Amino acid sequence: MPIPIFPDTLPVAGQRPNYSEQFPDLAIRTPMDVGEDKVRLGAPAGFRDQSVTLLLTSAQVAIFKVFYHETTRDGALPFEFPHQRTLETLLVYFKDKPRIGVAGGDIWLVSLEFESCDEVPPEPVAAIFLMEGLGVGSTPSDFLMGGLG
Repeated sequence: MPIPIFPDTLPVAGQRPNYSEQFPDLAIRTPMDVGEDKVRLGAPAGFRDQSVTLLLTSAQVAIFKVFYHETTRDGALPFEFPHQRTLETLLVYFKDKPRIGVAGGDIWLVSLEFESCDEVPPEPVAAIFLMEGLGVGSTPSDFLMGGLG
């Protein structure tokens, strides 16, 4: 089954004052009895949350409702949607049910909560080579956590 795309009959540019984005939490923090916490990379990928509010007409709200209920099966299926800041096409899921509010006249505010999976970029090959040369691990993360001795 092909991945659904957000309907091209609906606007994808959200209202800027209502946009927010939260980076994924990939680090694991371990408190120490003395000194600073140990922090390490815990996962190779994590979910980035985004909040977008669209201005839609009543006719567009009807199109959106069909997309949400039928195409994504009430938010159970992922779909393609452009990132509001970078315009990169992302595979997103609805994180929460959409909310519809009044903007005035025939215009409605549709608030959407998305999550998309972010992968951690690979570590530079040159850094891995240097760490192996020191004999303390195969990645910079191993080196940083293990130290030199």
